Amino acid sequence: MNKENENKTLEKKLKSPDQEKEIYKQIYISGCKDIFLAQLVVAVLEVPCAVGMIKGIIDNAPDGR
Repeated sequence: MNKENENKTLEKKLKSPDQEKEIYKQIYISGCKDIFLAQLVVAVLEVPCAVGMIKGIIDNAPDGR
């Protein structure tokens, strides 16, 4: 019985296909923002690690003389 009430409430909230498209559009944009933010965080963390690795390799490399 409760499930039927939830379905009716959802149907009332989504009165037109345009509203449904707008909701999916908002969800898509929100997901894209989350993915972009995650990639940005990873990039910010990768750069110092890469610089540290390269610096370590150069510091430990034998002299070429």
